[in-house]
Amino acid sequence: MLTEALKVIDYEPPASLVADATVCMLRRLHTYTQPQLVDYLRKYFPGIPEYLQDTMVMGATSAAHYVANKFIIYDMGIDSTDQLIWDDVMEAGNALARCSSGL
Repeated sequence: MLTEALKVIDYEPPASLVADATVCMLRRLHTYTQPQLVDYLRKYFPGIPEYLQDTMVMGATSAAHYVANKFIIYDMGIDSTDQLIWDDVMEAGNALARCSSGL
């Protein structure tokens, strides 16, 4: 029984499955809570082990939050003539470019 349990824990899903599940999760415009997103993963991505589902939801939503904040900084300050704000805008723009590249 312990051997079977360890096999389940040792399973690592393919990176492509994790990437697809993450993008699909972020496209769920009407699914906002962690339990709803975990249910979505269970239903549509059964290859994602249960022990990774909460972690994936937290990671995806944290990344989305980070990118949204960077976009707000960029969008609100793009026309600023204040050097400090402009520095923040450039940093935000660089962060958005890195995220867009998957880095």
